[in-house]
Amino acid sequence: SVQQPSVTARYPDGTVRALAYSDDLASGDVLVLDCANHTATTGGSSRRRGLSGDWPQIPPGGVVLLFGAAVYSPTATLTATWRGNRWPSSSTTALNGPR
Repeated sequence: SVQQPSVTARYPDGTVRALAYSDDLASGDVLVLDCANHTATTGGSSRRRGLSGDWPQIPPGGVVLLFGAAVYSPTATLTATWRGNRWPSSSTTALNGPR
């Protein structure tokens, strides 16, 4: 399980945006954060009430994404998928383990 996961975006100019989820995720749970539409779901159900902080955005030039949790879990992963304005396909990056 992952206890109170969070995603932090660190931008080239030094600003930081962090979005935290107040509930725990069980093994196999998938929390989907749609930063364009500001929605959060697990198993198709809305989880927006469990969120606090600022929604990250991926600007041209990129951003550093950090995955965290209240307690370290070596099996937890964050998969970030985004679509650029000039590219028709998505890119996906997996980051293993909250830090």
